[in-house]
Amino acid sequence: MESDADRLFFVGAMPPPVHGMSNVNARMLAALGRVGMNIYLFDIARGRKKPTVETIPLPRNEGAVAQLIRFIRSMASVRGTRKTYLSLSGGLGQFRDLVYIMISRSFRAKIYVHHHSFAYLNRRSVITRLCCWTAGPRSDHIVLCERMAMLLTQQYGTRPERVSCLSNSAFLSPIGRRVVRPNLKTVSFFSNITFEKGIDTFFQLANELHARKLPVRCLIAGPVAPEVRAWFEAALKCAPGVQYLGPQYGQDKVLFLEQTDLLVFPSTYANEAEPVTLLEAFSFGVPVIATALGCIPGLVGDERGFVLNAQPGLSLTMADLVQHLTQDAVAYQRLSENCNAYVENANSSQSSALNAIVEAIQCGRDFGADSRAGS
Repeated sequence: MESDADRLFFVGAMPPPVHGMSNVNARMLAALGRVGMNIYLFDIARGRKKPTVETIPLPRNEGAVAQLIRFIRSMASVRGTRKTYLSLSGGLGQFRDLVYIMISRSFRAKIYVHHHSFAYLNRRSVITRLCCWTAGPRSDHIVLCERMAMLLTQQYGTRPERVSCLSNSAFLSPIGRRVVRPNLKTVSFFSNITFEKGIDTFFQLANELHARKLPVRCLIAGPVAPEVRAWFEAALKCAPGVQYLGPQYGQDKVLFLEQTDLLVFPSTYANEAEPVTLLEAFSFGVPVIATALGCIPGLVGDERGFVLNAQPGLSLTMADLVQHLTQDAVAYQRLSENCNAYVENANSSQSSALNAIVEAIQCGRDFGADSRAGS
């Protein structure tokens, strides 16, 4: 007979489509499944045609209402302790999340909420306040970094001892290899190609580096958004020394990061959280220049690159930093070494943090102050 402590209701969007949040949800589900928990999965991704988690059978083409009915029936069928893990949406999906939280509370389930977005932390949200209030003071929360924990407490009164930090690095597969780069020769942009992600700033940087006759080449990788395609193709034709390699996945991504010496991430997306691209760059010993958004200031700091405010003249400031690093190989090598050290430490600390969270969920236990030690 199954132990009551092993029953978990998992609510979150699973791939496809593949994006940061769905990828983390899938890996969190796998981590919980590895300890033998009996999981009831409620995949709230829209447009699902078939189940994608082979070990957990799901109804085909299950609508939102049918899924809620299944959630209620499943809750009612469990005798004893019930636990709900909910991956909180960043926008209007929180109205649906609120319903799941209300049902969970009505069955007196222990609730764990995983936060992935700064959308409702940069600006206070009424629906998020309702979600946190309905989840109750005994609900526990998982966040990406200390800044996210602080904002969650400030904006919604979440108790600090109920918040545990877990970086996305806990879910990254090791694709890089330890290497200290001798000098800076290649500057890269690796992201969705949109104005919000700063592609216009990168072209300004590339043109400035060319004007200064610095011995660096510029690479761009990532899918081009339809709304900027015409602009991007025109800018590419006018930018000497800039090469576009297209979207990079799998081994192509590995090869791209191996030839990258500095990653530039000039995003102006207000709800930027903890970009996986930056973590992947560190795993190849690649320093980063990025804008001060979300968890980025604590992630990059001044040890693994430079963090800048998104303001007029950003590309010129970036060009000054690139020029400095091309002229000071010792400073550049130090940043690269720090990236390698960060990956080694993060692999250990975040693995421990993930194990502590999984153990707490498995036992239906509250998060304690020690659960933030891996942050």
